[in-house]
Amino acid sequence: MKKLFALILTLALLLCAAGVSAMAEGTSWQAIGMEGTAAELMSEGYVKTFRYQTFTGPGKEYSQGGAYLPRKVNVKALHRENGYVLLDVEYSCGRRCVYLEERYVKNLNVDEITVTPVTATTNAAICPMYYGPGTQYDVVTQRMRSKYADMSMAELNKIFNNDAKKISKAIKDIFPKVELAGGSEVKVLYEADGWVCIESDCTILGKARTWIPADQVTVK
Repeated sequence: MKKLFALILTLALLLCAAGVSAMAEGTSWQAIGMEGTAAELMSEGYVKTFRYQTFTGPGKEYSQGGAYLPRKVNVKALHRENGYVLLDVEYSCGRRCVYLEERYVKNLNVDEITVTPVTATTNAAICPMYYGPGTQYDVVTQRMRSKYADMSMAELNKIFNNDAKKISKAIKDIFPKVELAGGSEVKVLYEADGWVCIESDCTILGKARTWIPADQVTVK
């Protein structure tokens, strides 16, 4: 009887250990390094005003991440994924991690990664989100057309009492910060420096990858 009890106890402990291991494996995500390698965007044969359109994820179905002049940016390649490369791009007024088709990048010497998304939910409303793992990156915003943009000058003069400065300011596009509601379901892709890259279907952006602090999500 004692031997049977010991055997049952051993089996129970083994099963518990297996369960913990499976749970840990199923609810964790990979970490990525941000060191990267220096790279360069191809510029031969393009006019000087040509810009590369980037995306927040590895595909054109993701929201846009900005368009860049090849000669006006410092580029670091982080990893390759599905024919795209994740770039850490520094330019005159900011910094973003964005994706570009790898065929447009010279001196590309980084690994291909396979991403296994982990389903999670946001703990509370999140605003702002960022283009990289940290506040040194750009805040994610969405360009919105001014409600005064299509008005005639006569209408604008009437509204703003012929104040040219107010009119000039009113007709400019606005860039509100993007917010993700609390309790939103997201896919956590990977983590760097205490921040996670999440994939979500945001009302304003559409399908997008953005970065938030890791403690702002809970695995489902």
